[in-house]
Parts: sequence; C-alpha cells; structure tokens
Amino acid sequence: VRMFDLKESLLGNRIILSFQGVEMAFRVWVNGHFVGYSEDSFTPSEFDISEFVTKTNNKLAVEVYQRSSASWIEDQDFWRFFGIFRDVYLYAIPETHVNDLFVKTELYDDFINAKLDANLKITGDANTKIEGCLEDSAGNKIAESEKVSFKHELTLSFDVKNVKLWSGEEPNLYTLYVIVSKEDNTLIEVVKQKVGFRHFEMKDKTSRFV
Repeated sequence: VRMFDLKESLLGNRIILSFQGVEMAFRVWVNGHFVGYSEDSFTPSEFDISEFVTKTNNKLAVEVYQRSSASWIEDQDFWRFFGIFRDVYLYAIPETHVNDLFVKTELYDDFINAKLDANLKITGDANTKIEGCLEDSAGNKIAESEKVSFKHELTLSFDVKNVKLWSGEEPNLYTLYVIVSKEDNTLIEVVKQKVGFRHFEMKDKTSRFV
C-alpha cells in the first residue's frame, strides 16, 4: 500500500500508472477502485487511473501473486524472486494521444531512394490534425507528410531521396517526428522515433543484406 499526491504537471491530463516489472501476477486498486490485473512479468503493465485519482491523499494498493495461469508459460531456468522488481511511476498523456506507432521502410530497386510508412493508432478528439517530418542525423528536414485529419488509425507516408543505409559499420539513423495539433495549430503532442533504412532478402539460398 502506498499513499501519493499528484504533481502539478500531471493535473488536467490523463494519468497512467506504469509497472515496469512484477513477478508473477498482480491486481491493482486506486482509492478503493479496482483498476486492473496483469500476469506478464517482464513486460510493462499500464493502467489509466484518471477517473480514480484526486489531487492529494491517493491510496494505491497492489496484491502480488506468486503463481498464476502464466506460471508454466513463463517458466525459465533461473532463480525466482517474486514481487515488484522494477520501477513503478505515474505519467500524463494528453486527451488526444498516439497510442501506437509502427514504422515500415522499403528501399526501391535502385537502393538509393526509399519509402517510409508510419502506421498510427490514435485516441482522442476528432478536431485535430496529424502530420510528420523526417530529419537526417544533422537535423535537416528531408521529407514531410501532408497534414491529415484525425482518424483512430492512419498512415503517414514519406518518399526519402538519397538514403544513407544502416549497417553495423555505419549505423545511419534518421529521426521521425509525429506532430499532433488542434485545428488552430495549438500543439498537443510530438512523438519522436529513430529510424534506419536497410534491406534483407533470401535469394538462390543465399542471404543478402543491404
């Protein structure tokens, strides 16, 4: 059991409670309200507790179980130490938020130019716009997408010229920015993701990396 107050920076936002690692399974209550259950020990478990918290005197209660339906699945050859073994913290997200980002890169046949697709899953207000831009390692903007209207799932596409390929010897990385803003251009959220371009294929029973 843990008592806590909210910092000023968290007020007015959606509040997420994050457990980075709990072995083996656990249930969570906030101010007497049951908020969730998890049994994936080595994957972060997160709960939206916005409707249950107040500014001060919040009570967090966690019940941890040594065994669960995942015990056999997770069984590995190591000593087990049950309990909360990684960080637990709160963070805030805006009402309109990029919940998931999946980036796919594809080199064209010339291996000089490429296409980048950023698949997004978004929650929140329909009166928002989403756009993206791609910068090289020097911070130069080399590609950008059109500003599109809010959808729960959408794809931002970029054509990238004269790509510097990623390899173990030359790990060239680009920076993708996904920008969420209101209709009046008020900034809501910026998501930053490092991206590399490479190609792998099996041809004539031979592996090929580019």
